[in-house]
Amino acid sequence: MNRGVSLNDGLNRMIRNLKDYFSHYEFSYKRTNDILEHLVIDHTYPLEIDDLSKWEYISSLISNIFIRPNEVFSLWKLLKEDENICHHTLSKFVSIMHHLILESDLDIIELHHNQKQSNHLLYDIQVMFNHFDYRFINKTYKTYQLLFEVDDNLLKSQLRVGSL
Repeated sequence: MNRGVSLNDGLNRMIRNLKDYFSHYEFSYKRTNDILEHLVIDHTYPLEIDDLSKWEYISSLISNIFIRPNEVFSLWKLLKEDENICHHTLSKFVSIMHHLILESDLDIIELHHNQKQSNHLLYDIQVMFNHFDYRFINKTYKTYQLLFEVDDNLLKSQLRVGSL
């Protein structure tokens, strides 16, 4: 019987929060409509018409985020525990974002691969609130920006770099 948050979930949340507190990480939250000047990589992915609203919603929560020097991007710090998010779509979205991050100088510090192999994605990454986060850190002097847009059944994704 599921009664909401289990003891393990609460313990995992407490451990993660303590680790974050003592790590002294600064997390990425800054957003503006400004676009950084240099394109690192861009990709376009076809989407199924049935899932467009899910992709648009997730894109709106993550797009335009800046990752400044010494900041950590944490998917769950950014999204919180949003019940409107489809975790299957989010895992696909993170796989696409991961492809962008691999083309940069950003360092991935938390990543969980799904045990099931999938042929339709470049990477099969699992995310689950309080259990599996997707995190990377900017150890450079540059500021990075993630941009996502759903248009004409396509997810347009970009990673940009520059200064604010």
